[in-house]
Amino acid sequence: MTMRALLVAAAVLALATAVFALRREPAREPAPELALTRADGSRISLESLRGRPVLIEFFAVWCPECRRDVTRLEDLSRRLAGKVEVVAVALEGEPAAVEAAVREAGGRYRVGVADRSTGAAYGVTRFPTRFLVDGDGRIVARDVDFGKVIGELDP
Repeated sequence: MTMRALLVAAAVLALATAVFALRREPAREPAPELALTRADGSRISLESLRGRPVLIEFFAVWCPECRRDVTRLEDLSRRLAGKVEVVAVALEGEPAAVEAAVREAGGRYRVGVADRSTGAAYGVTRFPTRFLVDGDGRIVARDVDFGKVIGELDP
C-alpha cells in the first residue's frame, strides 16, 4: 500500500470513529438547564418539569424539516399525554412570533425561546435536534427519532 492510501485509510477511520462517537447514546448525563420564555412572558424550566420525561426539540421557524415535525410532535404529545412533556425550543426569534408559527402549523404543545448559550450547552449544531430527558433530568437519548420515544414511553 502506498503512503497516500494509508493516509486516506487513516483519515476515513478517524472520521468514522468521530461520527460513531457523536451518534452513540449518552450515558444518562444530567441535562443542561433549560430556561424558556413563552409568548405570554411566562417561563418554562426543565426543573419545573422534573418527575416526568421530556422530549425537547430544538428548532427554527425557517427550517422546513422543523415545520414538518410540528404535526409529528403534536401527534406524539396527544398519544403520550400524561407520559411525556413535549417542549419545542427556538434559539432565535420573538417568543410571540415563534409560538404563533407553531400554533398556525397545528402545534399545541409547549413552545418557548431560549438564548443561543442553551443550544451550545446541549451541543445543538443543526435543526431539528431532539433530546429525550428522563424524569430525573438526565439525557436518555440525543437525536432521538419519534419511534424511539414511543418505544421508550409507550411499549
